[in-house]
Amino acid sequence: MLTQEFAKKARQSALVHAQLSVSAISIPESFSGGECRITVGVERVFRGSDELRPGSSIGLSVFCYVPPDRSPTGPRWLDFDKLKVGSFLEAFLNRSENGEGFEVAMWQIEFIESLTETPRLALWESPDTQASKGSLGSLLRRLLLRRR
Repeated sequence: MLTQEFAKKARQSALVHAQLSVSAISIPESFSGGECRITVGVERVFRGSDELRPGSSIGLSVFCYVPPDRSPTGPRWLDFDKLKVGSFLEAFLNRSENGEGFEVAMWQIEFIESLTETPRLALWESPDTQASKGSLGSLLRRLLLRRR
């Protein structure tokens, strides 16, 4: 499982932090989960504007699960039913190994409801921590951590 420390390092060292819109999805005919190839439009760039500019388009590989299956543990998987043309994502990206494209930095990508002027994903929090902000469980965890 990806620890918060690895997520933090991946986010801090990522070349690009951007909000994206899905424009195309490519999957095998009998898709039941696994790697999806998506084309996304770059909508907002919070870091790495020398690498990507709003209005450009890139291809990315992401891991998807098909409900009612649950996301496997380990790397962050996206719900395939939510992955639709026009949906929005926020991601931390690096250059791909061959240098010709981009890849998601250690699975640091997640759905967002709409585009925002400021980042939805912080540099220091994992997606799980952000998702639980404001919940009773999150409050209890913070209180327990303070007692340590």
